[in-house]
Amino acid sequence: MKDLRDDELVRRAATGDDRKAFAELVDRHKEGVFALLYRLLGRSGEVEDVAQNVFIAAYRGLPAFKGKAKFSTWIYRIAYNQAVTAIRRIASRRSRELQEPERDGEGQRQKEWSDPKGPAQEQGALAGQVWTAVEKLPTSLRAVVELHYGRGFNYPEIAEVLSLPLGTVKTHLHRARAQLRKFLTGGDIEVGKA
Repeated sequence: MKDLRDDELVRRAATGDDRKAFAELVDRHKEGVFALLYRLLGRSGEVEDVAQNVFIAAYRGLPAFKGKAKFSTWIYRIAYNQAVTAIRRIASRRSRELQEPERDGEGQRQKEWSDPKGPAQEQGALAGQVWTAVEKLPTSLRAVVELHYGRGFNYPEIAEVLSLPLGTVKTHLHRARAQLRKFLTGGDIEVGKA
C-alpha cells in the first residue's frame, strides 16, 4: 500500500472494500491534520476529537470525492471546516462559563484548564516563540501560516483549502508576517484583524 499514490488509495477506499487503503491515507496525512488543528485550536484539548471527526467525515465523503483536487487539499479543507466549527463551539461554551459564577465545594463545578503539550514545545527556543506568536493570530491568518510554512502548500492550494481568492491568501500571509514581526520585536498581535 505504501507504494500507491493517494488517488489510487482513494479509489480503493471509496468502494468500501479496502479499509487498508483508507488506513494508509490516514497514516500519510494524520501528522499534517494534527499540526493544522493544533495551530487553529491551540491548547483547547479538542484536537484529538476534532481530528477524529475529520477522518470520519473524510471516510464518509470518499464516494463523493471527484479527484479534481489533491486528496491532501481536500482533507485539509475538511480539517479547517471542522476546526472552525470547534472554535465556535468552544467560544460559545466559554461565553456561557463566563456568565455563570464559579463555584467551589463538594459537588460543585470547578474550572479545569488543561495544558497538553503541543508540537511547538519540542522545537528550539526561537521556533517555539514563533509558533507561540502564531497561536495568537486570528484563525484565518493562523490557517494560512500553518498551511504555507507548516505544510508547504503553495498559494493556489491554500486558496482551495480555505475557499478564498488567491489575492486574499497573499494578503492574509502578508498580514500574518507583519503581525508576527511586530510581536517578535516586542509588539503585540492585533487579535481583531483578519
